[in-house]
This record gives sequence, C-alpha cells and structure tokens, in this order.
Amino acid sequence: MQEYKGIPIVRNPRRKTLGLYISLGGRPEVRCPYRCPDEKIMEFIDSHADWVASHTAKNAAPAATMSVPELNMLGQEALKEIAPRVRYYADLMQIKVRRVTFKLMKSRWGSCSSDGNISLNILLMLAPVKVRDAIVVHELSHRVHMNHSRDFYEMCVKYFPEYWECEKWLKSHGKEVLARAYD
Repeated sequence: MQEYKGIPIVRNPRRKTLGLYISLGGRPEVRCPYRCPDEKIMEFIDSHADWVASHTAKNAAPAATMSVPELNMLGQEALKEIAPRVRYYADLMQIKVRRVTFKLMKSRWGSCSSDGNISLNILLMLAPVKVRDAIVVHELSHRVHMNHSRDFYEMCVKYFPEYWECEKWLKSHGKEVLARAYD
C-alpha cells in the first residue's frame, strides 16, 4: 500500500473524490479515485495537516483493550440483555427471526442474512442501551428491506424514533468502542 508522510493511501476505482478518514486503529488514511495523481494526493494531505494532527492526537490513547475472559463475559451479558430486546422489537415490528447470535466483530455492529439470521456484536454491551436498541431495530429492518434505502430508514425511525441520535453517537464513539477488542 502506498503512503505519504505515514498516511496510507487507499485507491478505489469507484471513488470520485479525495477524503481523509480515521481508521479503526485510530490512524488517518486517504481514500481517493484509482487514477488520482500522486501530486494531487500529496497536496491534499499537506493542506489538511492540521486536521490530521488534531485527529491523530485525539485517537492516540485509546481505551485499554479487553482480555479474552472479559470479552467472553461481555458475550454472556449480551445474550441475557440484548436477546430479549431482539424478541421484543421483532414482535413489535411483526418480523420473523430465524436465529440470533452474538460474536466479536471488528468493524460492524450487526448483520442480517436473507434467511433471517441476525448477528450482533458483543461490544454493543459497551454502548448505551438506546444505541443497542437502535442497532437491533436496524438489523430487524433488514428483514424487510435488504438495503439502506429511504424506506429502510423510515422503518428504523418508525420503530425507534431516536434512531438518528443513536447513529450520531456511533459516529462519535463507535470506533473507540470497537477498538477495545483489538490491539
């Protein structure tokens, strides 16, 4: 992978613009169109040096990672606390769920398969209760809309009116929570 000033450069043929992001590990990275000239990327990084410095400093000292026994305990707690919320919202939304599993996920809060299986990240236990519920409603809404369309989001908000507030919380704190499980 190409880098400039220690910042990885991720090229994507479908991307149309340059963007700076903070990766799960707290490092900045540039995402750009596949054929973007190196000079343009370097100029872009240089022009955002203050942003890179401030975001790198914010992410320099993440919370301590959790041990395997702590993660196992978190999984048991998720089973006791989040599984009943899945049943509650599935009944409320009149949605059938085949199976609910909890596992440690590196970059996702949950997933829903087309045959009705829902997987949820055990790290949700480190998020506020309403954020957990928002994720549950999000995944259940995928049983009706297997996409992120307007109808999908309308369904999320219909059954969980604080949905967008919880999305903001995840954007602000989600990477920090996910980083608790990985060095």
